Amino acid sequence: MKKGRIFVSLLMSLVIVGSSLTGCTYKGGTPAATGTADAGSGGKQVLRFVYSVDIPNFDPQLANSMVNQTVGTTIIEGLVRLREGKIVPGAAEKWDVSEDGKTYTFHLRDSKWSDGQPVTANDFEYAIKRLCDPKTAAPYAYASFYIQNAEEINSGKIKDLNQLGVKALDDKTLEIKLKAPGKYILSVLAGTNFAPVRKDIIEKYGKDFAAAPDKMVYNGAFTMTNWTRQKEVDLAKNPNYWDAGNVKLDEVNILQVDNGQTMVNMYESGDTDMLDLVSAAYDKYKKDSKQNVLYYDTGSVEYMLFNAKSSNPLVTNINFRKAIACGFDRAEYVKLSSKDLNLPAERLILPDISGVNDKFNKEHPLHYYPAKADVTKAKDYLAKAMQELNISDPSKVSFKLLINDAYKTYGEAIQAILKQNLGITVKLDIAPYADQIDRCLKLNYDVACQGWNPDYDDPMTYLDLWVTGGTQNMAGTSNPEYDKLIQEAKSTADQKTRGDLMAQAEKMLLDDSYVMPYDIGRGAYVVKPGVKDMYRYFVGANPDFVYTSVNGK
Repeated sequence: MKKGRIFVSLLMSLVIVGSSLTGCTYKGGTPAATGTADAGSGGKQVLRFVYSVDIPNFDPQLANSMVNQTVGTTIIEGLVRLREGKIVPGAAEKWDVSEDGKTYTFHLRDSKWSDGQPVTANDFEYAIKRLCDPKTAAPYAYASFYIQNAEEINSGKIKDLNQLGVKALDDKTLEIKLKAPGKYILSVLAGTNFAPVRKDIIEKYGKDFAAAPDKMVYNGAFTMTNWTRQKEVDLAKNPNYWDAGNVKLDEVNILQVDNGQTMVNMYESGDTDMLDLVSAAYDKYKKDSKQNVLYYDTGSVEYMLFNAKSSNPLVTNINFRKAIACGFDRAEYVKLSSKDLNLPAERLILPDISGVNDKFNKEHPLHYYPAKADVTKAKDYLAKAMQELNISDPSKVSFKLLINDAYKTYGEAIQAILKQNLGITVKLDIAPYADQIDRCLKLNYDVACQGWNPDYDDPMTYLDLWVTGGTQNMAGTSNPEYDKLIQEAKSTADQKTRGDLMAQAEKMLLDDSYVMPYDIGRGAYVVKPGVKDMYRYFVGANPDFVYTSVNGK
């Protein structure tokens, strides 16, 4: 999910059958502009694009990655959806908000599942209860904790699911009660995890639900016709979708290609019409005046995680962690890893995220990390750590860095920087993406490279990951003071107070140094003429292709 999603640098390339693309940049994201290809070529409109990682699952309540968000929201539609970063109606055609801002009443439109059954408020009530139910073990259950009694139910303090602040008042009306008011709640509800599911389908297939295209039903713009793990996912236009008349694509084919050079070759040979630019490809295309390189903010932040449960005493030593934080040259890293496409991370919460009246970073400025390493300060911290751990020679200082196989060259950049600045040894522990995620969730590592894309446009999307026992707390940290700040921020009705509490929490997290941000993601890509209405943005599906058309049709 950029919702939520666990961050993946996708190296995404888009293939458009019988078509091409034009684009223009705009604040916060990039839309594909009106195409110029021949509208009379006939045949189906088919869109094909590439991910570099496998799509892990299609169960809405178990979804936990950005690829789930991009594909999931097109096949199972929630109450609302994000369009160019803005909330638009989905399965709900309208909603009312109580005077105190704590009760949302959604009015569902007439819509159907792919098997012809009506979509009802009961499907949403069942789905959100399923998300909160501890028996589901949903990795994103914490996203529901804004809802009345959700956290207590998920923790087991309340056993009765009917105490959850979600209720179908009738087949077309859903009521959601919140702990505290917040304008961000609609952005939260746009996420895949809050999408509806049918109780009868869940009960029919049990653990096999969503394990294959024929073991689920769909209410989104597309249905899934094929899923071959680590190879391909095929979608087809859903004739039962409430807005099917405005969906232009007949098919979408999503291929998995994990080699960046292969993607470049496909684009340059004319087999693809969009290419995400990374590293050497970015350096090449940005220097070519004939190429119109487009940019957008991905919302991603990359960080090193130091395992608070590690058996390596270096990792749990705060002076060692601060030595790495000060000795890591972020400016050099983004130069080596992205040819200066990305930006050095000064903090955890990214610049695009909204505050109360302005961007959060403007309301709460924080320049925690300098772009350039402070080697002198870093060596002082390292000396303290070595003294505390009875180590005399920096060359004897080493740790394993868990990194997924697509990021090997990035790991080598980290190795080189820390060796040069601190004289320490970083040993790369390379694993496939899925294995790396699993090991991080199980805290089976010393130090790991991970990252996050925002699930919704609010600072909390970066902050509530790190509460004690959090399902996405891949650092294994536990700080009661931090937990208290997050809980108070989620409970207060005063939005300024909430912002102040989140700013304190961010500073506290960085002071503990188990989470060390170093890179802010930006996307760059090139396109060819021919596609209309495809968007890329830092929250929501990326790309958003629900209303895309090819060949100007």
